[in-house]
Amino acid sequence: MKSLTLRAKLTFWAAFTFGLVLSAFGVGVSLHIYYEILSSLHDDLHDESIAFFQTLDKHPGPINWDDPRIVRNDLRDVPMFHPFEVCDLEGKPLFRSLGMGRMSLATVSNAPGYHPWHDQGRKYVIGVFAGKDILLRIVGDVDNVDEIGFDLVSSFLFAGPVMLLLGGFGSWLLLRRAFRPVEQIVSAAERITTQNLHERLPASGTTDEIGRLTGVVNSMIERMEIGFQQATRFSADASHELRTPLTILRNDLEHHLNLSQRDPEIQAQLVEYLEQITRLSVIIDKLLLLSRADVGHLVIQSSGFDFCELLNGNIEDIEILGSSQFLTVETHLPEWLPVVGDPDLLRQMLLNLLENAVKYNQPHGLIRVSLTADNHTLELRIANSGPIIPIGQAAFLFQRFYRAGNRGSERGHGLGLSICREIARAHGGDISFSPDTTPLNEFVLRLPLQCPRGGAVSRS
Repeated sequence: MKSLTLRAKLTFWAAFTFGLVLSAFGVGVSLHIYYEILSSLHDDLHDESIAFFQTLDKHPGPINWDDPRIVRNDLRDVPMFHPFEVCDLEGKPLFRSLGMGRMSLATVSNAPGYHPWHDQGRKYVIGVFAGKDILLRIVGDVDNVDEIGFDLVSSFLFAGPVMLLLGGFGSWLLLRRAFRPVEQIVSAAERITTQNLHERLPASGTTDEIGRLTGVVNSMIERMEIGFQQATRFSADASHELRTPLTILRNDLEHHLNLSQRDPEIQAQLVEYLEQITRLSVIIDKLLLLSRADVGHLVIQSSGFDFCELLNGNIEDIEILGSSQFLTVETHLPEWLPVVGDPDLLRQMLLNLLENAVKYNQPHGLIRVSLTADNHTLELRIANSGPIIPIGQAAFLFQRFYRAGNRGSERGHGLGLSICREIARAHGGDISFSPDTTPLNEFVLRLPLQCPRGGAVSRS
């Protein structure tokens, strides 16, 4: 039941509980009616015994039990509806009614009371009553009572499933109505992203659990909005503020580097400083791009161009970059592929992906680049023969500042793949990591051939 919705689970348990209650009710009612009818049968036997002995009391003299015709005449006014037998106190039969037939009550106890008895497969209860120096045995048919009980159980068995279905359907309707505000909350929450944190869940206008839940979630979204705005503003402002002093430092270092050509030691130190400042500038530029993407201000300057030409230019660069490691670059590209998009951002994205394929490779390794397209979408696959990325780490590859465990010794700051995904999504596409059946790490880029025409793009 793990895959069922909460409404389905509640409907099931409501129907199950209703079924248990219905079963208990049916069994209880059936037993109660059965024992009530059996008790009524006992009462009828007792009432008939009272009427019988009252008739004997009114009789002017002793009854001649030896002559059945006289006995029947004397007892003609007694309301005896069940077969009966008159015995002496030792159990010897004195008189038998016509309804007794061939039944023999010799095995029945002589003790006053009600005794179960079976004859020819039928169930009876024998009421034994003492008085006037005789025993009166009245036969009650219990099979008739059992038949009534069986009819009751059959009725419940027939009506039970129908009532269970009706109860389950009614529960489903009630839960559907009860969960309607929850579904509205879920739908509204799914529409809220980092681009529209100002939106809130619709207020139910009630003070029940749904109303409290809506209020708590809205308060949480408000706190998230404030925190996200502060973090984004800090990232953007810090990036802007740091770019100017870093540019000044880089220019000064380049100037002093030109002046220190006669001192190799100072020149080497200045070169190292310049490399660190350049690295900081790259990180700041990437953070600025990500912060713009977060607030939906990543501007797309769209134009038509040949994607294959753009890709080949980057491949030529990484062939030179990978020559020191003796890497083999294998390409499967069409001759040309016209697309509409921002060539500068897409060039940056392709360069990041291809540089990673070189950086996280091994000597004499392989880089495989393949490009296919249909009428609507292009698919670019870039694979390399570097250390295999564990499946458990694949879900974190596109998180900012994350580097896989087998890449910890490499230079990098864990922003390249995040930027690639932001650029791809800004163009209406996406990037994913695809474990290959061969020992390769493969990243798959999918882009629509008609990308956004321009302007700021919101990221969902």
